[in-house]
Amino acid sequence: MSEVQNISFYCQNGTSQLCCYQLAHRVSSDNHSRCASIVLKNNSGYRMNLEAQNLEDGRWITSEDYKGGNNISINCQPRSLLNNESETISSVTGRFIGGLTGYVSFNILDNMTSNFTISWKVPLFGSPQYDLNGLSEHDYEVIKNSTFEDTVYIVTINAINKNKKPFILIIIFSVIAIVIAIVLVLVIISCYIRRIRRPNVPPNPGTRR
Repeated sequence: MSEVQNISFYCQNGTSQLCCYQLAHRVSSDNHSRCASIVLKNNSGYRMNLEAQNLEDGRWITSEDYKGGNNISINCQPRSLLNNESETISSVTGRFIGGLTGYVSFNILDNMTSNFTISWKVPLFGSPQYDLNGLSEHDYEVIKNSTFEDTVYIVTINAINKNKKPFILIIIFSVIAIVIAIVLVLVIISCYIRRIRRPNVPPNPGTRR
């Protein structure tokens, strides 16, 4: 049994982000099945509205999966997110020994109503596969990584400060202008030195004046 499977934890109301993926891992371990959790962090500067969700051969983790000493109410299903809000979406295989696939789609309520989809596929054997598509790199910074034996896929969506781009361009053009100015000064100095070092040619005696 792995170290992760031996972890014991105590959940409280409102702590689904910390407990959902641990619950999913424990449920899948107890039932010899598979699990997948998505941690979504919304730093986009806008609200994210849940548009679609789907699970095949699976189900969402609920409060009924928690068998601790306290009664809790947690929500591990997809939901809309406010700016600077995070959530954990956790799913497990719906039957004994099986795989799991699913996806969630969100709309970011920006000027373009940007849409993105996170999907996952967990085979019966092998590593889980995750994917995110739909967001432009020019509008948002997307940071993705996996943890907890690849059963947790963490997605952070950050807003890009577009006001920084003109400032960077100004610096670049300023440096180029300075380099050009230095080159021109060096060329002028070089020409001047060559001119003053040019020897005076005496006049030809046969030349009339």
